[in-house]
Amino acid sequence: MRNIKTALYFLIAMGVLIGGWYLLDLPPDYELKRMIGDAFQTYGPIVIYLGSLLEGLLFIGFYFPGSLVIFLSVALAGSPLAAVKAVVFVTLGLYTAYIIDYLLGRYGWYRLLTRFGLGESINETRERLEARGWRYILATFWNPAFSALTATAAGILHLPLRSFALMALGALILWNTFWGVLVYSLGEAALTIVGFKFVIIAAVLWLLYEIVRAVITHRRESRGE
Repeated sequence: MRNIKTALYFLIAMGVLIGGWYLLDLPPDYELKRMIGDAFQTYGPIVIYLGSLLEGLLFIGFYFPGSLVIFLSVALAGSPLAAVKAVVFVTLGLYTAYIIDYLLGRYGWYRLLTRFGLGESINETRERLEARGWRYILATFWNPAFSALTATAAGILHLPLRSFALMALGALILWNTFWGVLVYSLGEAALTIVGFKFVIIAAVLWLLYEIVRAVITHRRESRGE
């Protein structure tokens, strides 16, 4: 039941965020993608690094419409070599961000961000990481927003920094290689995948998954009784 609440809270939070985005008349996601894509082509690797660093930071990453940097940088790459460079700089940027998130958790600075509604998500992630261990890092590093929560939770639990750094790097290389190959294969068509709709669909699928899992667990427990 707790997992269902977490997924539901995340879906509501994303709905409020997207609704507020449009109410404040901020650029729509397609315009945001165009602006960032222009910056990538103009300034190159440094923008990719800084963009992915911001995307991987706790709280800030929730304002990016889902793995935006790696999708844009790889989809707009003009050659396989350029795509590989984009993946490398995205990985470096996210890795830097997750180490910062870890330190936020380890030294308690994350409490400053709980006022923005992340307290429940951080506590839930901490409990899951504590229960599942290093496997949870691999399972959540497919998305920067989830990865930021996991990295912060690892710091809160005071997991060894060296062990976390190695596991985070391995998970990042694995997932970013997967996304890089997928996006480069799709080309600019991949840009239709990433966006606010992607985040909402992912949140809905997560909620449905948790509901189905809760129903199956309840039935198994009932049969056991």
